[in-house]
Amino acid sequence: MSDAKNIDIKDIAKFCIPYPDQDSGLAKIAHMYICIYADDEIRLLKCQSWKPIHLHSDSLPQKRFVISSNVIQPPFTRQTIIDLDKVFIGDKTSEYVIVGELSDEMFNELISQFNYDDSEKIIMSDLYKSFPVDISTSSS
Repeated sequence: MSDAKNIDIKDIAKFCIPYPDQDSGLAKIAHMYICIYADDEIRLLKCQSWKPIHLHSDSLPQKRFVISSNVIQPPFTRQTIIDLDKVFIGDKTSEYVIVGELSDEMFNELISQFNYDDSEKIIMSDLYKSFPVDISTSSS
């Protein structure tokens, strides 16, 4: 683990998760995830900075939570999309760096919109096979 503090719910952390596969151009770059569950396993939702291409793109998650530009809080520096279609499931031994924490109000609003049973479950250990993890390379 890369951080002295164990990851907990509401934490925003950078993980290097090779998704959708190891050959993806962004697979070796750390991205931000929000921890929504931390017990014997961790469950994470992926964060993505909003980009103008999203106006004309079908690549946006079907279910999403948007942190709008008028309520941005650190560590986010611009409007952010949180993917509610997928949940990444791993353990606390995953490499990560905690970069912030979501407010109680925003976390509660996010969780009220997320449906675990309807989400695609992505097992992080399946993605890490033969994949070098380096969280020093980062993206927001």
